[in-house]
Amino acid sequence: VKDWLNDPSDAKCTLCGENTENFKDQITWLMLAVFWSGKNISTQKDVNVEPDPKLTGHGVSTAIILTATRDPRKINDCYALFLRDGVNRALGLTNEVKEKT
Repeated sequence: VKDWLNDPSDAKCTLCGENTENFKDQITWLMLAVFWSGKNISTQKDVNVEPDPKLTGHGVSTAIILTATRDPRKINDCYALFLRDGVNRALGLTNEVKEKT
């Protein structure tokens, strides 16, 4: 996902789609969002299936919800952080991708 953020390409979209194994964690949903942002969501080489434009947003939203609700005691703080970060990114104040350890 980080590689795609720095250099979006159809090959990286496909790679993300090929590496999704389940639908239970936020990383998988981000990978699906990247996959769904490409031009073709078919896993067959000779078949072209254009994604619904809403799929990417659904994948990102699900990843955010799963991340924010991991610890119920911190839900409000997580959502506030995500909203603040999203606004800053939309305003061009930051484009750095950070990893939480």
